[in-house]
Amino acid sequence: VAGARAALRAAEAPEHRQRLWGHVARVAEAMSLPATSPIFSIELGSAQRALDASRALLEAGIHATAIRPPTVPEGTSRLRVTVSSAHTAEEVAHLLEQLCRVRG
Repeated sequence: VAGARAALRAAEAPEHRQRLWGHVARVAEAMSLPATSPIFSIELGSAQRALDASRALLEAGIHATAIRPPTVPEGTSRLRVTVSSAHTAEEVAHLLEQLCRVRG
């Protein structure tokens, strides 16, 4: 229980929130997406394109889940990407570089 309390206190620290929302704003601006959550849904269209993008990102060291039918309607397959306060500015830059590459 003490460990869980310590983790909650650390997660609530203002610098963690500021870093997180800075990352969110950076990704949202670069990808032209709303900055409402640290979880981003990047629509790619076909299920195959989403799977190919997910594989390419994994090869670049980024885990981005391909979301495809039946979870989403046909033709709206996407990647789901999450940023956190634990990510560095360099990691976010790498993410954006790779997302731009696979998004086209």
